[in-house]
Amino acid sequence: MSARRRVLDEIESHLAFRNIIDLVLSIITLILYGLFFAVYFVNSAEPTVGGLSVTFFYGLIVWALLIIVVFIAAKISWR
Repeated sequence: MSARRRVLDEIESHLAFRNIIDLVLSIITLILYGLFFAVYFVNSAEPTVGGLSVTFFYGLIVWALLIIVVFIAAKISWR
């Protein structure tokens, strides 16, 4: 086994969802996390970055990155 393959296997073992319930709970958590942004967006009146407050904008970026990580981990575990 090549060194590159060993590194990829190591990364895969840390990212992969071993149980379907872990993936489902992760997705539910991300959806609930996203709902907090919906509430903040409706109740906030201080737009600065693209019509969004700075806090909301950075939080939205973190939320999007978390979604990407979950989908990558799901892809790795289901190939």
